Amino acid sequence: MYVIGGLPKGLPVEWCRQEKMEVLQILEGNSDRQWYQSRVISAHVKPIGRIKVIIPEGPDLPDAVLDACLAFYPSFFTECPTLPIVQKKLQNATRLDFDLDLEAIPPEWSMLREEARPVFDRLDVYEIKVKKVSNRNEWFF
Repeated sequence: MYVIGGLPKGLPVEWCRQEKMEVLQILEGNSDRQWYQSRVISAHVKPIGRIKVIIPEGPDLPDAVLDACLAFYPSFFTECPTLPIVQKKLQNATRLDFDLDLEAIPPEWSMLREEARPVFDRLDVYEIKVKKVSNRNEWFF
């Protein structure tokens, strides 16, 4: 699991004090392929299109978390000139599959990824490892 947050460029620290801080959780799952799913903590954080799931090209690739942040958290990447083009092309998308459905990924995505790297480096990104501590098979919420 990853937790992403930070202060968007140009906004004062008082913005955080007004509880408008953008926070996102990205859950990682593994079955036959690795996948990422967002869990939005701040209601105003919206994904590109209607994207709910990201499937990276392979497991544990360095760009996978960046791709997930771009898809689930585009408001942090508004300074990237290619973002509006990608948003328009993916306005009806519900998933991005970099493994088996690469033709559905806009060709501009690689450019967007490069534009987003310096922005991504400014985000607070935390990786949280979950360790099983009980033999119980049931989940209780």
